[in-house]
Amino acid sequence: SVTISGSSVAIDQAYTCPRRAVTLANGLSFDALSYNSSAQSKFGDGLVKVESPVTVQERHTDELGHLNHVQTVKFMEDAREDWYAQCGQPVFDPAGYGTVVVNINYNYRGECFLGEKLTIVTGPVKLGRTSFVLSHAILKADGSTPFDGLATCLIMDMKTRQAIPVPDWIAKHFQSAP
Repeated sequence: SVTISGSSVAIDQAYTCPRRAVTLANGLSFDALSYNSSAQSKFGDGLVKVESPVTVQERHTDELGHLNHVQTVKFMEDAREDWYAQCGQPVFDPAGYGTVVVNINYNYRGECFLGEKLTIVTGPVKLGRTSFVLSHAILKADGSTPFDGLATCLIMDMKTRQAIPVPDWIAKHFQSAP
């Protein structure tokens, strides 16, 4: 469980961690936790920022021994699914809506290696009429950010194959976004 009190966040077994700001290369910033044991979200300022922990496994690495760029994109996809779940978007939506990525802009700034425990932080950035932008950052245990970027997404009516206006269950999480 997660408990937010003042400037601290308690996670699961009474671990308490100070909040710290993460600033991406593009100047966007948001709070992140320095410890995480499972996908968690922070509520309170109207934004949902989800942390998704991953450990780099051998199947995630390439011939150079570091996290493969394709696997990194897959990690971001999984992190978006965690974010959508926190916002109430079901994976198999009975209304027939699905999430679609229409643009990604990712920056590879450093290496991640076999066995490293990483935290992927996903948060809202910008809301449009039919699209929205989410930020992603990989945080290492030492506090560095070897990866950051943005994904532009939309919700599609899977029957008509058309984008729909961003539903309230997603839009409400952007009210306080920069």
